[in-house]
Amino acid sequence: MLDGTEMLKLLVGLKQAGDIDLAWDEEVLATVCEPQDQPRVHAMAAIVHDLLGAFDYAASPEYLATREKLLTPEKQREAAARCGRSLTELLTTNEAYALIPAARHPLLDELKRLAASFG
Repeated sequence: MLDGTEMLKLLVGLKQAGDIDLAWDEEVLATVCEPQDQPRVHAMAAIVHDLLGAFDYAASPEYLATREKLLTPEKQREAAARCGRSLTELLTTNEAYALIPAARHPLLDELKRLAASFG
């Protein structure tokens, strides 16, 4: 029977091969674990499926830390100034939408609507 590390390797391999459903196959389980371990294997398989299925390296702490290192204080100041300029040009360009996170785009839309209302 497999130990914890071997089980993780098996489940990750199954997920990467697109065969994670085999973690619920009775014949497969009989070869890798005791019957009383099956609920734990199912729970582990569900977690592996979720973690690898939703994996986004760009959102990982590792990537964000690397990106943060590249952002010097000078570049941050330049970007902030550029963002300010883009807000002043909101009625004529869409540059602000490239600088402001998408979750805040409704605020840009409202700001644009209000600015346009001045005629």
